[in-house]
Amino acid sequence: MTTLNGRITLVQEQRFRVISEAGQSYLLTLARDANLQTEELRILLLEDAPVIVDYTGQPGLASASAHRVRRA
Repeated sequence: MTTLNGRITLVQEQRFRVISEAGQSYLLTLARDANLQTEELRILLLEDAPVIVDYTGQPGLASASAHRVRRA
């Protein structure tokens, strides 16, 4: 699993975008076993909360799945 630190900038259905602390953009999809749901992602987006995301796969492709999203 890969870990990403950043802020959520977009939530659309099960997909969301995170901008890393270095300014890179990552497009991810919530995994079926994710620890939260879309509504909780929207709250983190609205609060502009820093997050830590654990994911597998290649961001921007269908294989990129976020398994855990939490506040930093």
